[in-house]
Amino acid sequence: MNDAATVNGTSWDLKTSSEISLGNTELQALLLGFKFDTNIPKLNFNKSLVKNYRWNEKDVDKCFKHGIVACYQALAEGEESGIPRRFREALTRLQKRTDLVITQADKGGGIVIMKKTDYNEKMQELLDDRDTYKNVEIGYASRKAQEFKKEARKILSSSARGEKRLGLLEEAPRTPRMRGIPKVREPGIPMRPITSGIGSAPHRLAKHLAKPLSAAIGIISNAHLHNSTDLINRFKHFDLNKKKMASYDVKALFTNVEIEGAMEVVRRC
Repeated sequence: MNDAATVNGTSWDLKTSSEISLGNTELQALLLGFKFDTNIPKLNFNKSLVKNYRWNEKDVDKCFKHGIVACYQALAEGEESGIPRRFREALTRLQKRTDLVITQADKGGGIVIMKKTDYNEKMQELLDDRDTYKNVEIGYASRKAQEFKKEARKILSSSARGEKRLGLLEEAPRTPRMRGIPKVREPGIPMRPITSGIGSAPHRLAKHLAKPLSAAIGIISNAHLHNSTDLINRFKHFDLNKKKMASYDVKALFTNVEIEGAMEVVRRC
């Protein structure tokens, strides 16, 4: 992938393979960015993204055609558009291309354009990690969802407060979906897996239970940093002479957290 695309002599943060050919107008349309101002206050960007999710594709083929395409879809429903017609037509052409995946970069907010075959191969590489993922038989997800609902209903029904939350259980849960975001700054451009649990069996209940946990951030552990200002303030108490700062990145953080240990921390706090 290139570090940037050049349009009319100017370099932009748009990553694309040298094997992918796009017209100048298509590049310019994409370079408007994910969240460009459409001058339509009532446009809900998040709802547009959800609507644009291609639920009927295979899991390994999951991808977003983010931002600009999603906004165009909302605008195409009869809204008055301030986008030039040549851009709308260019985006329509891009939407019809089944050989490309248009998504965001893992960091920096850039747009990445990949061949769909390359995207699928990189996602398959993730799934081939048997320390993290395993093959299951057809119907496994549905069975697990029903088991969860049964156990959750039993727990909630045991108290008056719990009974009020029975409505948070999904009546027709669906399997979580995974997509990948390219890490363009790393060798080989691996994918960061993003799993969407919207509509899954535990989603609404988990979202409700996360509220008190979110409020406890910064209380459970004094190692939590609120922001960069908090980090600077803490450094004021240390002698940094002849010292270096190191940053560590945890690979597959969530799948490497010990569940029983994490639950014990929650119970204790």
